[in-house]
Amino acid sequence: MDTKFMITMGARTMGAHGGHEHGGRDHEAGDHSGYRTGAERVDVLERIFDENDRAVAANRGL
Repeated sequence: MDTKFMITMGARTMGAHGGHEHGGRDHEAGDHSGYRTGAERVDVLERIFDENDRAVAANRGL
C-alpha cells in the first residue's frame, strides 16, 4: 500500500510519506479561519494526519 499523500491548501502544499521522520512535530493544518467551514476543514485535516501517523507506526511495528 502506498502511504504517500499530498494535501494542497491554497499556495501551500504539505506532504508526508514513509521516506523521512517528522521529528515528533505536530502537523500544520494551515489557517482556514477565512472559510465558513474552517473549523471543520482543520478537524478533517487533523484526522487525516493522525490516521497517517497511526499507519506509519503500525507499518514500522511501533
